[in-house]
Order: sequence, then structure tokens, then C-alpha cells
Amino acid sequence: LGFVFFALLAGLTRILLLYVTFQLTFIIGVDLSSNIFKRELYKPYNDHLLSNSSEIVNNIVRKVDIVINGTIFPTLNLINSLFQFSLIIITLFIIDYYIASIATFISVLCYGLLLIAFKNKLIRNSKIISIETNKVIKVIQEGLGGIRELILNNLFKFYINIFNRADYKLRYAQAQ
Repeated sequence: LGFVFFALLAGLTRILLLYVTFQLTFIIGVDLSSNIFKRELYKPYNDHLLSNSSEIVNNIVRKVDIVINGTIFPTLNLINSLFQFSLIIITLFIIDYYIASIATFISVLCYGLLLIAFKNKLIRNSKIISIETNKVIKVIQEGLGGIRELILNNLFKFYINIFNRADYKLRYAQAQ
């Protein structure tokens, strides 16, 4: 009975660590893309004339996602997995293998139930991601396409705020 308690505690700890990892990745992504967009807007006008807006959009949207999904999240997830793995291995050496098999079955069952429970949320978030990605790209293109008016009318903060709102919703949906 004690082992089942600790197995469930380990499972809940894993879920909590994954949630924290997603949230931390989300916060880093928002900060990274916001800083890149801000840096692009504040470049001198002559630099804007020489730059390719589609390349800038690609840098802000796609490359930030590549960094987040290809580097930041896997690294944080690896650290969490190693922590959990070490706890499980220690526990398995202390407890017998029969009880470990039962705990494994219960864990798989719980993860299956979680998958079923969150399926609709995943579908909803994928729609939000699609909509907000379009908004982020639109705001980047409008901000960079009308950079002359943006500079003359000092609309930097206006476009940065619109970008931040759309990017926040996008990354929040990705983190969920």
C-alpha cells in the first residue's frame, strides 16, 4: 500500500514537473520573441529598407519556435526525466518487482485516462494556436511593412503591445 502511494506521488510529481516545464518554456518563448520584435522595430530606417520582411517574420515566428521546441523544452524535460528516473530506480531496488509491475500498470492506466481527458483541450488549443499564429505574423508584417509611418508617428509601443498580446495567447495555448 505504501508503494502504491509513492508510485502515485511520483506520477503526480512528474505531471507537476511537466506543467512547470511547459510554463517556463512558455515564458522564455514570449520573452525571446518580444525582444526580437522590439529589436527589429527599433532598428534605423535605413536598415529596414535593406532587410527582407519575410526573413524577419521567419526569425521571430519559426526560429523562436525551433529554439523553444528544439532546445529549451527538451533540455528542461531531460533534467526533469533524469530526476524522476533516478527516484524510480532507487524505489525499484528497495521494493520487490511484483509490486513494481502493478504500479507500472496503474501508471499506464492513469496516463491513458489523462490522454482521454485532455483530448478536447488539445484540439481547442490547436485552433487557438492557428488563429494566434496568423495574428502574430499579421502584426509583424504590418509593423515592418509600415515602418516609415510607425517611426514617424512613434507607434513602437502600440505595435509591441499588439504583438505581445497575440504572442502571449499563442505561446500560452502551446504551453497548455
